[in-house]
Amino acid sequence: MIGRVALPVPCRTRRGPVVDDDRPSLHQECPAITFAHRPHSQIAERSQTYNKTVTASIRDADPIRRRRGRRRDYAQGLVTRPAPIELPRLDGRRFVVTGGAAGLGYFTSERLAGLGAQVTIAARHAGRAAAAIAAIRRIHPDAVIDHRALDLASLAAVRDAAAAIAADGPIDGLVANAGALPWDRPGDTAEGHEGVFGTNQLGHFALMARLWPAFAPTASIVALGSTTHRRARLDFADLESRRAIPMRRYGRSKLAVMTTAVELDRRIRAAGLARRSVIAHPGYASGALDPARPGVTPARSSAAFRLAIRGWANSKREGAEIVAAAALLGAGGELWGPTGGAFGLKGAPRREPLAGAVLDPEAGARLWAASEELTGVEWRIGPAR
Repeated sequence: MIGRVALPVPCRTRRGPVVDDDRPSLHQECPAITFAHRPHSQIAERSQTYNKTVTASIRDADPIRRRRGRRRDYAQGLVTRPAPIELPRLDGRRFVVTGGAAGLGYFTSERLAGLGAQVTIAARHAGRAAAAIAAIRRIHPDAVIDHRALDLASLAAVRDAAAAIAADGPIDGLVANAGALPWDRPGDTAEGHEGVFGTNQLGHFALMARLWPAFAPTASIVALGSTTHRRARLDFADLESRRAIPMRRYGRSKLAVMTTAVELDRRIRAAGLARRSVIAHPGYASGALDPARPGVTPARSSAAFRLAIRGWANSKREGAEIVAAAALLGAGGELWGPTGGAFGLKGAPRREPLAGAVLDPEAGARLWAASEELTGVEWRIGPAR
């Protein structure tokens, strides 16, 4: 007579966060394991194997252990910095960087200029742009770099800037870097649109649409994304998010920017064009960690503050490496971000999967049509000639 031995296992317990992998999770239904009657040594061997598996699951689901893992990542970040990756030379090619006079935009301009590109800094303040150009030429004396005035919070200024930029010749790449935070621009744009959405989404939409005929056949258009989009949802009844709290307003504006980039990629592919629409997010990029650039970078923060954020933050120069990699190596529809760090906000460039609301084709088409209506600029992606 053959008997069966059931090993009791913990089921339906709710300890710890969900484990998103192939190992047994304590959030899952755990069927009892049964063994046919066998010699004791075989039963013991199988029991030990199962117990090791369950123990590993408990260990990985344990929030304390997961926090310890983040501490190790943080400690590793204190002593390592992402090295610049190998990027191609850009001699004879022209790139436009919006907001290229400061912060992430400045270091993106510096990196592209160092690769031999002709760089146009499109920014509001002529004085800051002049300081940025001087700083780049101190590092790269042969840099070919100029400035064109651009205020994304004024659609009339966007029209004039696009005409001036297009008149300078074909564009091989646009980095749509400039943007507004709620506390940077609390008021409305010149046309009465909400300031954050009007700058981040509508200003860049109008600029890209007006520059479209000037883009080279293989040009790349890079949109600056943000991890804040993951918690955001577009509300077409309140597209400019006037009823939302400030950070939700910002997250929705970045979701709109990324949704537009994905929709642009769809239309490029449908038209059979070789241009590329790519998204980059630099992680948490802090100017406190940047190398000094007189007239451009802010005064150095305290050593204690720099040490505190080093384990989970990139410098803006390191963030710019991600943006440059997306512009030069990214395929259409890709998202590029940092390799990880304690919270997934720092590290060298890598491709990341896109998921969620940003991929919704219906939302992309609605947002495109709404942006055309709000800007008064029709953007048609024609087939390749």
